[in-house]
Amino acid sequence: KILLHAADLSNPVRPYHMTREWAQRISVEFNDQVAREQALGMPVLGFMMSPDEKAFCKNEIGFASFVVAPMWRAIAQLYPSLTFLVEQIDSNLVQWKLRLEEIQVEEDAAAAQAAQPQPPSTSTTQQQSSSAPASNTAPPQDDDIVDEIVDDTA
Repeated sequence: KILLHAADLSNPVRPYHMTREWAQRISVEFNDQVAREQALGMPVLGFMMSPDEKAFCKNEIGFASFVVAPMWRAIAQLYPSLTFLVEQIDSNLVQWKLRLEEIQVEEDAAAAQAAQPQPPSTSTTQQQSSSAPASNTAPPQDDDIVDEIVDDTA
């Protein structure tokens, strides 16, 4: 029975590119199920929700760490020739954790950028100056400017 169960939960022991592809497919299936359950007013299971890549990575790390890896480690003790599958789980966990760290760095950078005050754009400055109230004096004409320059040099 345990080997049949292990075969059912074998996705995390495959190479990372395959693991990720299948995990994405399962995540879509779970998210669809959650949406249908919510529409029917049924309770939903939190681990089945992956609204974004960060949650998706966390779900995969938790599933591989607490469900699949312990089972495969026990199987590898009974069948040492399967140790390479445990090594693959460990390698995949490293990849999931690295991706989660990348997401966190991206989020931190976006938050830091959003927190910085932004200088007004030139279009905003132009709008503000064009919407300034008109003064009572007329702008100087070219002749007036020339007269001022001549008066200053005399």
